[in-house]
Formats: sequence, structure tokens, C-alpha cells
Amino acid sequence: MPPDLHTHLDVLFWVALIEGAYLLAVFPLRKRYGWSDEVDPTRACLFSLGVAVIYLAEGTSLHDLSEKYLFSAHMVQHLMLTMAVPPLLLAGTPDWLARVILRPQLLFRLVKFLTYPVTAFLIFNAVLAFWHLPEFYDLTLSVHTWHIVEHLMFISAATIMWWPVMSPVPELNKLPYMGQMFYLFVQTFVPIVIGGIATFADQMVYHGYVNAPRLWGISAAADQQIGGMIMKIAGTLILLVAMTVIFFTWFNEEDAESPHSKPLKWEEVEDELATMGLTKKQP
Repeated sequence: MPPDLHTHLDVLFWVALIEGAYLLAVFPLRKRYGWSDEVDPTRACLFSLGVAVIYLAEGTSLHDLSEKYLFSAHMVQHLMLTMAVPPLLLAGTPDWLARVILRPQLLFRLVKFLTYPVTAFLIFNAVLAFWHLPEFYDLTLSVHTWHIVEHLMFISAATIMWWPVMSPVPELNKLPYMGQMFYLFVQTFVPIVIGGIATFADQMVYHGYVNAPRLWGISAAADQQIGGMIMKIAGTLILLVAMTVIFFTWFNEEDAESPHSKPLKWEEVEDELATMGLTKKQP
């Protein structure tokens, strides 16, 4: 392994700050201001897991691998920041906390506009496509500040993208189940195109990795192909899994609401048998 792979304590500071602010809000501040009577421990765990994934992507040696050595490692990092972190953070945000944050009318209206499904789709895919243009992608490899800006934009745009599916406030641009599945389906198009270009290009698309030290015998061309496949296949699979979860959630809710799924009382059974002429209804 290269000697310059290390952990980043500055990232640890920022993720600790995010986690601390969340815990402060859901425990002492919640009680003090009466925002809610209780805390769902599952939500708190999901939010904390999302924060942990941020650290794994940005604070460990994966960050150095992606910035200095492997395009494929960079694609793994991007998937973590766009397909794991935002849904975990949204799933971990209780509705009452979201309502407190969005209480200012100006902020509420801004979020409502940004998270409208069409707007959210355009924002995320525009940001994704922009930063995968070769000149801007290579810029992030040579200037660390731009790499940080890129990742902050990825997390922000992906949070906007996931909002119509996982809005903590149901009435704020949350799509119905059928709409959620279609919305996630069309989200696969742009990553497939970008990943396909990297996979099938007959030359290096991102020149920042041409002269990078090679690891584990992986050539620059093979690394680019692996990264492209990670983007188009792994990213699509994550969205398909999300669509499957949505479908079965929808199915279970419909089944629970069906009158045939409710247990019948004995009087109802007697009425049904009498209607069929199998018994006489008792007076």
C-alpha cells in the first residue's frame, strides 16, 4: 500500500459537529422547547449511520485512493456520497425536526421549489454531469479545494434528488408510491450514460489518472473501465433496490387496507354463510 494513505482528522471534526448538532436537537432541545414527546431510536441510528458513511468516504484512506490513485475508488466514494448518505440522513430526520428547521417561510419556499420532482431531477443530474466533464473532473484531482466543493455539491444535490422519495415532511413534495418508482427509474439514465462513456472509451477520459502510480497491477485503462461499470451498474442496482422496497411497502399498505385482510367477526361469518344459503341466520 502507498505510504501516503492516512485518515483525515479535519473530516472527523466536521462529522462530529454534524452528529453533535443532531443529538443536541433531538434530545435536550426537543425536551426544552417541546418539539416532540419522544424520539424514534431507529431514526437516530439511521442519521448517525449516514454521518459515519460521510467519514468513511471522506476521512479514511479511501479519499486518498480516489484523489491520487484510482478512478474506480473515486466512483465508490461518489456512490457513497450520493446513494447512501442522503437517504440515510433524510430517513433519520424526524418530521418535527424538519418542520422546526423549515419554519422560516423563505427557507420553506426555497426548499419547496428545489425539491419539486422535476427541479430535483434536473439539479442532481446537471451537477453530476458537470463534475464528470473531463476538464472539471481533472480540476478536482489537482486542486483539493475544488474536490471538497465537488463533494459538497454532490451531497447537496443528492439530498434534493432523494427528497421527493424520502421527504421527512409528507406534504412537502413527497411523491405517491407509483411516482416514486418512476422518478427513481428515470434517475438511472444519466449515470448509465456517463458510466458507459468511461467504460467503453478507447482512450483515457480523465487524464489525471494517466500518470498516477499504479496499484495492485491495475492499469489506468482497466481502472477507468472498472470505475465506469461501478457507476452505471452499482448505482443502477441501488436505485432498483430502492424501487423494490417502495413497491413492497406500497403492496403491504394496500393489502392492510383491503377489507379482505381484516379478521372477520363471528357475526359477519354467520351473515356470509346465510347469504350463501348454507345456514339460517339466527334471530
